[in-house]
Amino acid sequence: MKEKNGYSIIEVIIAASLFLSTVAIFVPILNQLQIEKNILRDKRIAIYQLHEELQQYIWTDTPILPAAYSDNISGTPLQFKFIEINQLIKGCVEWKNAKQISETHCLYAHSNK
Repeated sequence: MKEKNGYSIIEVIIAASLFLSTVAIFVPILNQLQIEKNILRDKRIAIYQLHEELQQYIWTDTPILPAAYSDNISGTPLQFKFIEINQLIKGCVEWKNAKQISETHCLYAHSNK
């Protein structure tokens, strides 16, 4: 029987295929995680900005409602809409996320009238 020193070509091919299979599985997963992270970041920024904009309508004695305008924050175009329902001010923000799907989030506040 002959002594074998080192790896055979079959072992190298098997090891390389295992490595490439692992890479082929994890690269799309990491890409999807990055997209979802960007979606959550944009949502957090949009809701925070809506909260800040809503403060102006809460503390103003006579807010001019309904109101609608657009703003570009962190490279994301946001559309704000404010209306009064009974004694509540409804503020909504709309934007397109990283998957180009339209998202809307609304907050309500009690007016000071």
